[in-house]
Amino acid sequence: MRARVRGILDVLPKLGLRYRCPFCHLRFRRLEPRGRDLPVYEELGIIGGGLREVECPWCRSNDRERLLYLFLRRHTDLFRRPMRVLHFAPEARLRRRIEPVAAEYTPADLNMPGTERIDVTNIDRPDDSFDLVICSHVLEHVPDDRAGMRELRRVLAPGGFAVLQVPIATRAEHTDEELTPVSPDERAKRFGDPSHVRLYAEADYVARLNAAGFAVRADDAATLLGARAVKRYALEPTEKVFLCSPASGE
Repeated sequence: MRARVRGILDVLPKLGLRYRCPFCHLRFRRLEPRGRDLPVYEELGIIGGGLREVECPWCRSNDRERLLYLFLRRHTDLFRRPMRVLHFAPEARLRRRIEPVAAEYTPADLNMPGTERIDVTNIDRPDDSFDLVICSHVLEHVPDDRAGMRELRRVLAPGGFAVLQVPIATRAEHTDEELTPVSPDERAKRFGDPSHVRLYAEADYVARLNAAGFAVRADDAATLLGARAVKRYALEPTEKVFLCSPASGE
């Protein structure tokens, strides 16, 4: 009880009308900082990371999670018909919205409490098991990301779709990845995080998804939601949603 009271007192000075959180529905004049302040983010124009004031002071949602939720709510029928959902590294607030409406909900991770222990490169499920796969900011941690992409495609049912998000270096022509072991400090310097093993260039990321059997549509937040919503929900306007469906002829 005391912790909740302290939380309320901490949030009160931040309340206002500038931003709105679609999860807790509170409005704020300022948000909390989130992410890492490293030179590589500015040097390579990385979208989907870096230090930015985007965290909801009350429910702790961030801009990436809000973008996913708003996209799924406005551009898919997830909340209008039951789906079988596989959700890797499930974001807490997004999970709370999806799990009650899903026909089946499978939270997956190798280490996260409250999830099923599932390796994205070796998913222990039959082909065509899921109507929706959500895998946000996971593949950049996976040494064999191509195997992960193939597995995600394998378990996706005909007519289903996947949302597969990663950080994108907008100023990079090619993906930079760890081909031989490097230190966590070197990973942070090159990829923006000590646990990342690569930093994707967009064209290469899409090409890898295509090779795994996906057709990919990538639209940014401003296009998908409009400038007004981007401002209201404190989103990065240029961050893209990678909507993936089984390629025709598969």
